Amino acid sequence: MPALRLDAGVYSEAAVARARSAFSHLASIEVRKAGRSRTVRFSSVDPGAADRLADEFANYALSCLLVAP
Repeated sequence: MPALRLDAGVYSEAAVARARSAFSHLASIEVRKAGRSRTVRFSSVDPGAADRLADEFANYALSCLLVAP
């Protein structure tokens, strides 16, 4: 599964951490910040979620900014 790159200016550390926690039952998730981006890598992914995990993770993190910035 390719890495997900998120703009650190948009996706806060707290929002990404909340998404990581929420999706931890579907994959092992590693997050690293480099410059203006956060790179999210997924491993040991649940096969039933593999095709949509990255998109759902990004959407959930974005929603966390709206609900509890």
